[in-house]
Amino acid sequence: MAAMSLDRRRFLALAGSSTLAALAGTNFSFAAGADGGPSLVVVNLRGGMDGLSLVVPYADPHYVGHRRGLALAAPGKENGVFDIDGFFGLHPALAFCNKCRTQGELLSFTGVASPYRSRSHFDAQDMLANGTNEARARSGWLNRSLPFLGNEGEAVAVGTLVPLLLRGEAPVTSWIPPISEAPDETFLVLMDQLYAEDALLGNVWAQNRQREMEKADSIQKGDKPFVQACSVAAEMLNADGGPRVISLELPGWDTHAKQGATDGRLAVQFSLLDEGLARLAGELSQEQWQKTAILVVSEFGRTVRANGTGGTDHGTGGAMLLLGGAVAGGRVVNEWRGLDSKGLYEDRDLYPSIDLRSVFKSVLHDHMKIASRSLESHVFPDSPDARRMADLIRA
Repeated sequence: MAAMSLDRRRFLALAGSSTLAALAGTNFSFAAGADGGPSLVVVNLRGGMDGLSLVVPYADPHYVGHRRGLALAAPGKENGVFDIDGFFGLHPALAFCNKCRTQGELLSFTGVASPYRSRSHFDAQDMLANGTNEARARSGWLNRSLPFLGNEGEAVAVGTLVPLLLRGEAPVTSWIPPISEAPDETFLVLMDQLYAEDALLGNVWAQNRQREMEKADSIQKGDKPFVQACSVAAEMLNADGGPRVISLELPGWDTHAKQGATDGRLAVQFSLLDEGLARLAGELSQEQWQKTAILVVSEFGRTVRANGTGGTDHGTGGAMLLLGGAVAGGRVVNEWRGLDSKGLYEDRDLYPSIDLRSVFKSVLHDHMKIASRSLESHVFPDSPDARRMADLIRA
């Protein structure tokens, strides 16, 4: 029996099916030493998210004229934005994010950008991820931060690839969520028979079989890959000895045409983002949620004025979110210059008044407890002008 059990374990270890691995109860294996300390999740919105539709300056006198059919209604009107402070609001598809805001667990930022200014997706993504002043750096700022978390610094990329954000010398783990199909009934019967007499793995198999079947059912009933990835991230963060750092990606934000306001492509994207964040928060234990900060970022914003095809083009200043139980939220962080020609960057874009790295540094310093000297010399070299911001994380 021992030899047979060993063969079964080798079979599971070598199996290529992620569904098989999940059903077998292998779960997540992480380095020992994590003590349930603070956790960081970074969600990268690939494609250049329209920041003026995320954090909406509905009270700016030039907003409606520039946005035309893309303008969102003021709070209190049909399909109006969620009011933040009487000037800014959140897109109406972001109900969960707004709930976090009302609970003081979400910060909105507008006018944020990396040092990049030339509006190319590829270079902008590289500089967002590498945290430097040039596109050629081949390690990510999140990877460079891991050594300063000690042996609690394990990180996981949830998705098909490890993004540049997490590439570098520090080791990381990747996890591809299971395929969205229920396993074949014949396969389940064979596995039941295989484990029937194995006291150790048979118990694990029985405990996980129903849970994984329920997950497969929920996927078939409409769980989307990003929402599923958020669920996986929550399970990892809840796990004993789980990772402290997780990266997620959500593509599809390049809205040159048919962007829409409360309907159209962008509203669909915001609904998906909101659903995923709600799933992540809802499946985290309350204790872990209070120790978690989630950064939602994109490589650049989009033009202030709508274009002729009902969309917006590549821009500069954008928006971002920081949410979680560890966040001192409820407000907009900005250096607002207005939407008149004098306030715009090159008379077309939202002015880039906040360096993204200032926010990253604050979260890594105040939340993840990385020393300033390490941030300045190693994680974000050559960034003296990107100064840490105060009061983003709860004391």
